[in-house]
Amino acid sequence: MKSIDEIKIDTSKSTLKTLKIDDSQINPVTEATGDKIHRVMRGALSAIPSFGGTAVELFNTLISPPLEKRKQEWMIEVTNALNILLERHDINIESLLDNQEFTTILIQASTSAIKNHQKEKLDALLNAVINSTLPEPLPFSMRTIFIDMIDRISEWHLRLLFFFESHNGPGYLEPTVENALEKWIEGWFIDLKGHEIIYKYILQDLVAMGLIPEQPHKHGQSLVFGDVTELGRQFVHFVKNKELTK
Repeated sequence: MKSIDEIKIDTSKSTLKTLKIDDSQINPVTEATGDKIHRVMRGALSAIPSFGGTAVELFNTLISPPLEKRKQEWMIEVTNALNILLERHDINIESLLDNQEFTTILIQASTSAIKNHQKEKLDALLNAVINSTLPEPLPFSMRTIFIDMIDRISEWHLRLLFFFESHNGPGYLEPTVENALEKWIEGWFIDLKGHEIIYKYILQDLVAMGLIPEQPHKHGQSLVFGDVTELGRQFVHFVKNKELTK
């Protein structure tokens, strides 16, 4: 934590009306926990007589702050993916960078990526960026809504939705079969066995977002499950990408 004397404040006339103090300088609560640990460790190592400076440099070299590490990893992923697209498609990098819609999508996806570590979510965000560069992308508003959905949901939301979408049509069970939906999900996903509260909450989320219909729902005399809505199909196609696996 910096002392009051160490905090630099711009007192020029042009900034007086909007003067704010960056509270991350004086309030460690606003720091990510990993970065807070990193700051404390640097302070502790600096206090070691005749060894502090060397220890701090070694620590900074071996363990970069977690947020910076995430930023770097994300930037590398996006750069590599865009380079692949530039080689395969007639995409002008200058026009892409001048495209305000693409810039907004990139910033929105990047903000979410830095907050997350789950591979499924990071892959979905990367694919959203990539699919925004291809010809005839989804309408801009739809893309921003889908990225917001990725940010809000968990990796299990994505797993279940992807499974539903890739399933060979909806499943049918006679209404006399007890706990049909539960048996079906737990039969495919062993990790969800005994966690009915969790996956039913996830399914309710997906229904509320309009990505799947109520599960299960009646169709004639049978129960139908495992299907997605048209919106859900568009979402899956937007956040999955075969382009990078060709």
